[in-house]
Amino acid sequence: MKFAITGGGGTELHTGETFHFMVTVTNESHLDMKNVKVRVNGTEFADVAFKSGSFGNSADSKPFDLDAGKDYTTDYFRGKAKKITNGKKDIATAQISSWDASFDHILMDHSGEGTVEGKLKQEIKLQ
Repeated sequence: MKFAITGGGGTELHTGETFHFMVTVTNESHLDMKNVKVRVNGTEFADVAFKSGSFGNSADSKPFDLDAGKDYTTDYFRGKAKKITNGKKDIATAQISSWDASFDHILMDHSGEGTVEGKLKQEIKLQ
């Protein structure tokens, strides 16, 4: 998974600062994925939220469909820097929390949560 910081003061974050980021998911399989949800988890360094939701330890995207061999970039997540990192550290991670296989492929199974697959590494400095 890829992360992109889309708001705030460029590439530098400070304690108390909020920022926006998106997550790009690539479907490298031959199955279409339906009702995909991405879960972003905060760390000791930052809390997270989806769109205008409240900040907390984790946040889920709205469901989306992802065809085989395609990319999808989520609507924005928000983060709030809460602690100095002393160098670049993982301040948020992302994973696919659930998805359904497409009927087109004669599969009706519902998947479970996967492992953490992406990380947002950033330094947070004192404001």
